[in-house]
Formats: sequence, C-alpha cells, structure tokens
Amino acid sequence: MTNALNVLPPHLYPHGTAIISTLQQVAGAVGTALLVSIMTTTSRRFMENTLTTIDESPLQILAMIAGMKNSFLLAFGLVAIAWFATFFIKRSVPQEKELKLNKGTVN
Repeated sequence: MTNALNVLPPHLYPHGTAIISTLQQVAGAVGTALLVSIMTTTSRRFMENTLTTIDESPLQILAMIAGMKNSFLLAFGLVAIAWFATFFIKRSVPQEKELKLNKGTVN
C-alpha cells in the first residue's frame, strides 16, 4: 500500500486510499466466492465418482474434506505466486521527497 500511495501526489492520498480499500474488499469477496465454488464442485464430483454401499453421511464428510483440501491448495498456490512476485516490486520514493532529493536539501 505504501508503494502504491508513494506514486501519488499528496493531494490524491485520500482517493488512493479509498481505491485500495475498495479493491481489497472486492478481491476478498471474489476470492471467497472462488474458493467456495471450488470446494463445492470438488465435493459434488467426489460424491458422484464414489460408488459405495456405506451410509451417505460419512461420505458427505469425506467429500467436504476433499473440497476443502482443493480450496486450500489453490489458496496456497496463489499465496506462493504473490509472495514470489513481491521480490520484483520496486520501492517508490514519495514525490515530495524526490523533489527535495533533486534540489539537494535532503540527505
């Protein structure tokens, strides 16, 4: 967030903060919907592909566990990709500090 706001001039900080907060909320909602969809789809496929004579209740528990496992694996993969991408983010210098550096007033 700091790097994103450092690119903006100070008078646009409130707008940048509002946009970042909104994007975080939307991304959280979309991510939750995606993981629940994957969990549900995996659970349904598990139930369809399992031919058994046992009671359906334990089978539903196993299907839910399989769905959660796939969702968590996807979430872990996305976190790993994001963590790897952080090594390529360049630090930005706030514009006001950059101006002072160019004038030679800040060490």
